[in-house]
Amino acid sequence: MTIRIYPKIALEWSSSSFSRKAMMLPVVAALLCSGTSFARAQQVTRPESAPIPPVTTPDLIPEIVPPIASTQTSSVPTASITGYSSFDFAYLFNVFPGRECKATSYQETAGLNITLNPNVTFGVGLNYNHSHSRLLYLENGRSRSEGPGAFVTASLNVNNLFTVGGALQYVTTDNSSFRTIQGLPSAAKYDSETFAGTVYVSKYIPINEIFFINPQLRLQYSESRAKSYLESTGIFNPRSTSILGRLSVGSQLGVAFSAADWSIAPNVEAFFLYDYHLPLYQTDRTGFEVRPGIFASKNNIFRDNDNLSLGASFVTILGRRDYRTFDGGRGFLAYKF
Repeated sequence: MTIRIYPKIALEWSSSSFSRKAMMLPVVAALLCSGTSFARAQQVTRPESAPIPPVTTPDLIPEIVPPIASTQTSSVPTASITGYSSFDFAYLFNVFPGRECKATSYQETAGLNITLNPNVTFGVGLNYNHSHSRLLYLENGRSRSEGPGAFVTASLNVNNLFTVGGALQYVTTDNSSFRTIQGLPSAAKYDSETFAGTVYVSKYIPINEIFFINPQLRLQYSESRAKSYLESTGIFNPRSTSILGRLSVGSQLGVAFSAADWSIAPNVEAFFLYDYHLPLYQTDRTGFEVRPGIFASKNNIFRDNDNLSLGASFVTILGRRDYRTFDGGRGFLAYKF
């Protein structure tokens, strides 16, 4: 029996794509109503008060396919367990009209992948999310969100032709927000929850002893629900739901070489993003996710005999008019027992 541990570190923001990848950390920034005292609140123009997720869950959902996809099979079926951990970071500046926001988000992830045979793998894991936001459209507006999540994954190698897989994630979040209205403080706390899932089809193709390619298609869905709440000034904020549906099509390209007893593989992932269901306030459906990174493992990178693997990647999303900046990164570490 073998056990693997995959440590990850990432800077992003997968959509969630996060989560690409997209894989995706769910974060909710509170949008506050106006008013500090009930009387003054009636004199202030009330902005719409539904919260929005600065970083959508799928953008930071844990990677299901490792940087170098282990979709190959060996002639002798072996069971194994791989443990992994990762760290994701994302910074974004959204420019939704009337909803400008700057957010910094973090996500820590730990999990286990259980390989029953060379074709079937199941996984479970936990993550913890943090987000700090400046709500630029509100006077001195800011919010903070944090909370735990859990996810399950599964993948199946279909006759060595391609791999299909998926993940389901649930996250619960505690949110706090603050702003001033006419110099008076207005604060609030509320809860939210996020349900997210993704399915994918991929094909790992070693071109020769050096180059490899891993085309992939992903379908993602995320639904964030924020409960209604009252600000300290008595202003009522109704409950809201934000849904993201995303189709990602692209590939990973890389080159592998040896250094001592390590295999090193610089690689880049590029995906075209199409949001078939837009979250709250967003208007742009398309974009491009680019993730350059490097992956290293012991022994031969093209064989299923590696115990230790680690890597890091930078991620950016381009061509989205809703975001002036959408950058992040990921770092990971894994070990197979």
